[in-house]
Amino acid sequence: MRNAYNLGATLTVGCVATMLIILAAAGCAQENKSTKKPLPAKINWPAVVPSALHAKFLNNHGYGGSTLELKGDDTFEFSSGTCTYHQKCFGEYRMESGVIVLESDGRYPSLIAKLHDRRLKAVEWTTRRLAPIEWDNRVYLVDEDKIIEFCNRVNAGDEPRSGQVGWPFFLREGDWEKSANDKPKLPKEFAEYLIDVPFEATVLKQDKYVLNLDRGFDDGVRIGLKMWARFEGEYKYTSVLEVVSVDPESCVAEVRGGRWPLIGETVFIGPPTPLE
Repeated sequence: MRNAYNLGATLTVGCVATMLIILAAAGCAQENKSTKKPLPAKINWPAVVPSALHAKFLNNHGYGGSTLELKGDDTFEFSSGTCTYHQKCFGEYRMESGVIVLESDGRYPSLIAKLHDRRLKAVEWTTRRLAPIEWDNRVYLVDEDKIIEFCNRVNAGDEPRSGQVGWPFFLREGDWEKSANDKPKLPKEFAEYLIDVPFEATVLKQDKYVLNLDRGFDDGVRIGLKMWARFEGEYKYTSVLEVVSVDPESCVAEVRGGRWPLIGETVFIGPPTPLE
């Protein structure tokens, strides 16, 4: 009887422990869903005509940049550098669910020409996944883990760019001179990050760089979305915020740069107005 009792007690304790683990896991899953920046969705991207991808794509930050050429024989050539270094890589690419996957062929897995700084270390080439994004007459190539950042740049008015300078997203050579009307073609999971009309939010609570705002999911706010705050005084400057959690009617954002907005002050999503 004692053994049977002990066995029953053990099973009961085990069931309770298992239930607690399940509940804890569910709680963690819920917390992750509401507070963590979402990972790239494994989805099929809108198809792009292959011939539209057989071209050179550039990104440029003003002091250097990168060039990626996709060729019709499914090979690519990549080069990147500034005035102090240069890196090159060759390989093959393939399409997976609409995403371009770049694999090095090993010829130059870590080639860097150190022109001025011998302390520079060689950078190993790793598999790279780029999503082709059509925007009217333009084609961009954006790393899968930078899609939300691309949306933020569109919301901020940095894209569509009017010249070669535009980092870190590749744009097909010459496309900066072409039109980009309406919105970029994105899967629904990412299209909802593009705002239709700029809007403001008011700071309800402020704890150093953490802000509670009166706009939420129902207003179009999403985790990872960037917001702005503009302040004037002896100096004029812009603060940058990033949304880290969202409820239906409110959200929490963290200041990534600039002064911390205070209770009652406003922040906004949309192109920042020029500083005069």
